[in-house]
Amino acid sequence: KKNFFYDLQIHYSSQFLKLDNQQIKLTKGEIETGKEMAKNLGLIPDDKYVCLVCRDSAYLKKSYPEKDYDYHSFRNANIKDFLITCNFLTDLGYKVVRIGNIVEKKFETNNPKIIDYSSSEHVDDFLDVYLVSQCEFIMTTATGIDELAAVFRKPFVTVNYAPLGLLEYRPKKNFLVFKKYFCKIKNRYLTISEIFDTNGAFYAKTDDFKKNKIILVNNTPEEILEATKDCLRYIQNKKINYDIKTQENFWTLYHKKRSSMRNDFYNEDLNCIINDKFLKSVDI
Repeated sequence: KKNFFYDLQIHYSSQFLKLDNQQIKLTKGEIETGKEMAKNLGLIPDDKYVCLVCRDSAYLKKSYPEKDYDYHSFRNANIKDFLITCNFLTDLGYKVVRIGNIVEKKFETNNPKIIDYSSSEHVDDFLDVYLVSQCEFIMTTATGIDELAAVFRKPFVTVNYAPLGLLEYRPKKNFLVFKKYFCKIKNRYLTISEIFDTNGAFYAKTDDFKKNKIILVNNTPEEILEATKDCLRYIQNKKINYDIKTQENFWTLYHKKRSSMRNDFYNEDLNCIINDKFLKSVDI
């Protein structure tokens, strides 16, 4: 298992995923099957849609009841925080499909263009693959199905990311906002430098944050919307407004800190843009 994850990190280098011939593509027959299955969700072949993944504890609790995975709860997010963004997307003519086959809460909305596939009777492993393969982009809180979207070369909107030090390369652009670190001892948000210097950038358990009096603060619905707008401009081949110097300052520090603290950092080019408004609200 250890060797498997080591190989996975090597193979997921920038060079490997930039090779077009590494893509997995569905056959014509599989696509036709997927189209028919998607009709049960109210998706027709000409629909443009976005996949939404919101991590919670339900999948691990139900799939592995004998194990306690609460140590990963710091990665969870609230599906309600995506409603503003989803309504914005549907106003533009998109549909939004929430994916993931076991979830804690239904996505409560009266918007018929927001499809809570995860809570439906139509959940199917193949349909998961089909939906990701045909979507315009994926909105995610960083979880397992992301790797499927990477294989299909989909643009990412990644929100509520934590821990900060483990960002991964994505072959298409990744438009990102991350959880902020509020320190109860200092009574303020930690700077990016402090997040690394305290090793908080690599905390892997909820208890690590609790013991060090750090509260992870979820992104606001407005921050999620702004990151999504960046992705929309990208897929529409429009200019994305961001301050180059601010981005450079962040990534220079990020690469320096991560490389000096971890020996498993293979991808200095993470192909990622942090929303400009959000990044300017964070002290480096």
